[in-house]
Amino acid sequence: MKKIYCIGSINQDNYQIDSENHIFLGGSACNTAFFLNTLMEKDKFSVFLVGIVGTDSEGDFINSQLEKKGFNLKYIEKIVGRSGSNQIYVDINGERRIARLKSNSAALKKYLQSLDFQEMGENPLVHYKGDLQNLSIILKKLNEILSCDISGLIHNFDETSSHDIAEFKKIMINVLQRKKIHILFGNHEEFNKLSTLLGENPISFEKWQKNITLLQNNMCILRSYFNADVIALKQGRIGAKVFDSNIAYVSAALSVDVKDSTGAGDAFNAGFLFGYLSDFSLKKCLEYATVLGSLNCTQFGGQSLKISVKELNNFVKNL
Repeated sequence: MKKIYCIGSINQDNYQIDSENHIFLGGSACNTAFFLNTLMEKDKFSVFLVGIVGTDSEGDFINSQLEKKGFNLKYIEKIVGRSGSNQIYVDINGERRIARLKSNSAALKKYLQSLDFQEMGENPLVHYKGDLQNLSIILKKLNEILSCDISGLIHNFDETSSHDIAEFKKIMINVLQRKKIHILFGNHEEFNKLSTLLGENPISFEKWQKNITLLQNNMCILRSYFNADVIALKQGRIGAKVFDSNIAYVSAALSVDVKDSTGAGDAFNAGFLFGYLSDFSLKKCLEYATVLGSLNCTQFGGQSLKISVKELNNFVKNL
């Protein structure tokens, strides 16, 4: 039995839809774990969510939803303080803006430091989204992880500051020396910022659209920093691209009625990991990722989409 651990945020997401207040279970790690738990074969994989939940009313809601949705709660730590909570604003095109409310999210660092990853099974499959400091803690305990969404790594660094660039590169060298992250997830803006922080030349939106070779060369440089096998570039409504050492694959997004883009990237990650862990080709992994990410936009909330493996297979077959 292989064990998958999704490490990162667990939140309550607050919406106002048609003048009515709605709340949903959310958080990037939680969203990805939800879909992996839905899609992975139960006799082959166990999915665990690793994160923190506070002792407030939001924490009560989060815990009730986690139990209702069948999450394994073994690695969810209850802390004194405020749970993660977001206010989500969705425009008429379904694009969302997130206001992150004050919480005790810093407690995740202490919790990760206390975890004995050796007790979590041989070669645990870890998917991580969060800041660089917490990634450092994980990689000090593990030689490699399955995947990482880079958006959290660059959040606190300014790519125009020489101090921040130097600090980022110093941490990166200390974190990633002789370590491996098999898959990197991110969008164009995030990879551009990462390139700048690493002292590389970013590629403009116009250039990477016109010159796939230039883009692939840039991605090859980033892959080398992380000792990665694969980079998955998320492009929203356009679709996505995936890069390995030899070739770039492209997949268009589904044409859907977009209600809410919240969690689309998390669903994309889960769809890709589902294919990757099922030994699909990279092209097929990308198709599953773009389909699941697109379909997740048809519902409000990051975990409202109900889909079976059979239904997902049918969507991919009909691309």
